[in-house]
Amino acid sequence: MSDPDGRVLARYPPDASELGAPFADAEFRALVLQTPQGQRQRTRSDGTPELVAVQPLIEAGGKLVATMSLTVPLDNLYAAANRRMWTEMAFLLGGLVLSFAVAKVGCGAA
Repeated sequence: MSDPDGRVLARYPPDASELGAPFADAEFRALVLQTPQGQRQRTRSDGTPELVAVQPLIEAGGKLVATMSLTVPLDNLYAAANRRMWTEMAFLLGGLVLSFAVAKVGCGAA
């Protein structure tokens, strides 16, 4: 969570040295300040692609008081979906092989 100037108000995992200071990653700070709301993809300096979600926190008067941001590495995001897809593909291929075997046995008996 950051204030309207991009200074860290809270973060997880906690790092007390960043509280009250601008984001250490200048590119990330610029991305958060330029994205009013929504999500964007970016590549970190280490080459890891990630999804960044940004949600402004606005007080009743309409003034921006803080921005919540969440980053998720895309590899982690897609891992569960990929596991499920390959499990389903294995069942489909297994069913296909089984249907060919049954058809072969059925044709051989006739």
